[in-house]
Amino acid sequence: MTVGELIQRLRILLNDTQAIEFSDGELIGHINQAQDYIVQTAVNLGFQGFIKKTTLTLTDGSSPLPVDFIREYSVVAGKYILNAVPPDAEISPKTYKIVGDKIFSRNDTLDLYYFFQPAYYTATTDVIQLPAVFNNLLMEIVVYLAKNRIELAGMDIQLASLYEQKIAQIVSAYGNAFIERPMPF
Repeated sequence: MTVGELIQRLRILLNDTQAIEFSDGELIGHINQAQDYIVQTAVNLGFQGFIKKTTLTLTDGSSPLPVDFIREYSVVAGKYILNAVPPDAEISPKTYKIVGDKIFSRNDTLDLYYFFQPAYYTATTDVIQLPAVFNNLLMEIVVYLAKNRIELAGMDIQLASLYEQKIAQIVSAYGNAFIERPMPF
């Protein structure tokens, strides 16, 4: 789905099919805020749908992190999964540390599996990067933000808690998370 297609659906929900009350730019801003909220909440729950892999070549024992990096999922050197150490600790060939926007290790190359932040949308031709399972919730949050003419930070705490529960249900049902699911017996 493109941002333009999403905006058409949002305009129907907002009773603004003629684009009188909300500009495309305003709705794109709300879409970006809602996407950020969904991604951050899902990543906090360990949702693996926002994991990327990149191979880093270290120079003098460090490499910059990718620009869309939120946090690491796993770091691998050769056939070993490396252990994280605190920023002030010494590193060994089987450990790594992240300080600021750099990763440090004694290995020459690392495979970094990391949670990423999808890019912000700027045009109606951009493609929505969230998994389709989040589309309805994305629209619900955008409609709330637009109708109330608020930023995400101004959202009611109880409503935010409800959205977080919905995200947790989606993540749990999608099956790629560290959420403990109840046993069937």
